[in-house]
Amino acid sequence: MSFPYAYMPQIWPPIFTALALIALAVYSFHRRSVPGALPFTIAILFGALWMVGISLEVAAVATVTKIFWFEFQAAWLLPIATAVTCFLLEYASPGRWLTRRNLTLLSIPCLLYLGMILTNNLHHLAWQGFLVDHEVIALNGLGNWVFLAYSYGLGVLNVVVLAWLFIHSPQHRWPAALIMVGLVAVRVVYALGTVGVIQPKLQIEVIAFWFQLPMYAIALFGFRFLNPVPLARQTVFEQLRDGIIVLDLQGQVASLNPAAERILQTPAKIAKGKSVRDLLPAYLEEMPETPEETEIELTQGAKQGHSGSPARYYTLAVSQLKDWRGMKAGRLLLLHDVTSRKQAEAALNETREIQRLIFEKSFDGISIYEERPEEDQRVLVDCNDRYCQMAGRSKAELLAIQDTRVIQEAENLSEDSDRAAVITGTAFSGVFSWIRPDGKQNIIEYKAAPIRVGERFFTIGVDRDITESRQTQAQILEHQRVVATLSERERLARELHDSLGQVLGFASLKLGATRKLVTDGKLEKADDQMAHLESILSDAHADVREYILNLHTAPSNDQPFFATVRHYLDGFRQNYGIQVLLNLDEGLGQSPFPPEARVQVYHILQEALSNARKHGQARCVQVSFAAEEGLVRIVIQDDGQGFDVTQPAGEGHYGLRFIRERAEGLGGRLSVDSAPGQGTRLTLEVPVNHTQGS
Repeated sequence: MSFPYAYMPQIWPPIFTALALIALAVYSFHRRSVPGALPFTIAILFGALWMVGISLEVAAVATVTKIFWFEFQAAWLLPIATAVTCFLLEYASPGRWLTRRNLTLLSIPCLLYLGMILTNNLHHLAWQGFLVDHEVIALNGLGNWVFLAYSYGLGVLNVVVLAWLFIHSPQHRWPAALIMVGLVAVRVVYALGTVGVIQPKLQIEVIAFWFQLPMYAIALFGFRFLNPVPLARQTVFEQLRDGIIVLDLQGQVASLNPAAERILQTPAKIAKGKSVRDLLPAYLEEMPETPEETEIELTQGAKQGHSGSPARYYTLAVSQLKDWRGMKAGRLLLLHDVTSRKQAEAALNETREIQRLIFEKSFDGISIYEERPEEDQRVLVDCNDRYCQMAGRSKAELLAIQDTRVIQEAENLSEDSDRAAVITGTAFSGVFSWIRPDGKQNIIEYKAAPIRVGERFFTIGVDRDITESRQTQAQILEHQRVVATLSERERLARELHDSLGQVLGFASLKLGATRKLVTDGKLEKADDQMAHLESILSDAHADVREYILNLHTAPSNDQPFFATVRHYLDGFRQNYGIQVLLNLDEGLGQSPFPPEARVQVYHILQEALSNARKHGQARCVQVSFAAEEGLVRIVIQDDGQGFDVTQPAGEGHYGLRFIRERAEGLGGRLSVDSAPGQGTRLTLEVPVNHTQGS
C-alpha cells in the first residue's frame, strides 16, 4: 500500500508562513489584556491552520486526500475574516462595537458556512465539483459565491473601521494605515487569483498572506500596536491637559502636544522648527533643568492683535532629555495651567481684604480669644480699634493683659456656663462693663461664637457699647416713674376729694347739727346723729388705712411683681379681716409685666379689692393669674352682695370706671359678671406682646 503523502518542495512556503503566524499569535496572546488582542490571536491561528492545510494538500498524493485538505482550507476562510473584523471592532472602540449581540450575529454566518461545507454532497451549494491535476481547482457553487461576497463585505467594513480609527486617533494612524494596506492587498491578490488573472507558481493564499505579514509585523513590533505602554505614553502625550513641548539641542521645537498648541495658539505644523523664544518669550536658556526646582509663572495672554482675549497663567518646568548613551538630546518643557488657582487666590485675597476691612472698620468691637478651659484662662489673640476704644486702652496694652476678664465686671453672667458653652461649641452672650483707666464706665453687650481648631478652642466675640442706650433707657424709666407718680398723685387727690373730703365735710355738718340738738335739749336725736357720725368716720378711717397700704406696698423694679402682690394681699387681709386667696399659673414668671404695665395691673387689683370691701361687703376674694397664648388672664372674684350690671353706677361709685380706663390703657379687655346676691367676677385679659412693648 502506497503512502498518501509525498515530499514536495512547495510545502515549505506555507509551513514557514504558518510558523510566522504562530509567532505572531504567541506575541499577541501574551498581550491579551489589550482590547482586540484575543480576536487577533484567534484570527492568526486560523490563518496558521489554513497554511497547514495548504502544505498538506500539496503533499497529498491521492485525489480524495487533496480534495479533503482543500475543503479543510476553505473552512477557515470566513472565520478568519470574521475574527479580523472582531479584532478591529474591539481595538477601535473597546466595549462599544463588539458587544455580545454583535458577536453572536457575526458567528452565525461562520456556522452556516461550515455546515454548508460539511453537507456539500447533499446540495452542492459550496462546490459543484473539483478538477484535480497538481492542485485542486474547485467549481464554486452558488452558496460559495454568496459567502465570498459576504467576506468581501466584511473587508469593506474593516476598511471603514480603520479609516475611522485613522481620523479620530492620531497615535494610531500609521499602524491603521499599514493594516489597511495589508487587508486590501490580500483581497485584491486573492480576487485576481480566483478569477485567473494571475497564476503564480506559489499558492495564491500564501502570496496573499506574505503581503499581509510584513504589515502586521511592522504594526506589532515597529509601532507596538498591541503594547499598552507606548500606547499609554502616546495617549498621555496627546490627551494630557498640560502643554508638552519637545526641544532639540538648538532650542527649536521638535514636537508638541495638542494642549501646547492651544496654549501657544499655534498649530504644530507651524510651530515645529521654530525657536522656542519666538513662541514662548518667557523661556530663558539659563533655566535650571531640574523640574522639581524650576517653576516660574508667566502670563500667556492673547497674541498680537487679539488683546481682547483674557490672560491665562501657567507654570513652566524644564527637564533634560538624554539618549541611550546618556548624551543630551534636547529639552522637555511642561506648561501647567494655574489660571483657576490664580483666580481662586485673587478671590481669596479679596475676601480676606473684605474681612480685614470689616474687622478694622466695624462699628462694633471684635475680639478673638484663645480659650484654655483647663487653665481657666481666656487669652486675647487679636482685636479691632473699636474694641480698644471701648476698653479705653491700646491693643498693645490689651494684648499684654491677655486675660481681660480682670478689667471687666460681668452682669448676671456665669463663667462656668461660658466655659461649658466654649467646650460644646454653643454660642453665648452677656453684658459686662469695662473698668477703664479714665474712670469712665462703658457697658458692653456681647455675643460670642466658639470655634475649635484641632485641640485648641477660640472665641470670636462681637461687642456693642450700650452705655448710651442704658442711660437713655434709665432716663425713660425715670420719666415714666415721674409721670406715673404725678398721675397717681392726681388720682389720689381726686379720690381723697371724692371720698375722704366729702366724708369730712358731711361730718362737719353733722357735728354742727348735733351740737344744736344738744343745745336744744334733744339728747336722744343728738345720740342718733353721733352714732351715724361714728359709722361714717369708721369708714373714712378704713379708707385712710387702705390709702396708706396702697402707698406702702407700691410695686418697684427691685422686687418681683408677685412678691409685691403677696405683700399687699397680706396687709389687706390683716387690715380688714377679709380672706384673700391667690392662684398663680406655673407658666408665669415672677414678673410677667414690664414696669409701666406692672403699675397699672397692680392698681386694677387694688381698685377691685377696694370695691369688694366697700360696696360688695365681701368676706372672701379669689385672685388668679393664668398665662394663655399671647396674653395673661386675671380673674378677681368675690362672694359679696353683687349688683345689677345693667344699672348705671350711683353717685360716688367710680371704681369700675377707673378699672376700665386702666385696662384700655394696657390694650386689654375687661368683662364684669355680677348679679344682686351673687357676688362679682372681674376678668381682665392683658396682651403680653402689648405689655412687653409698652
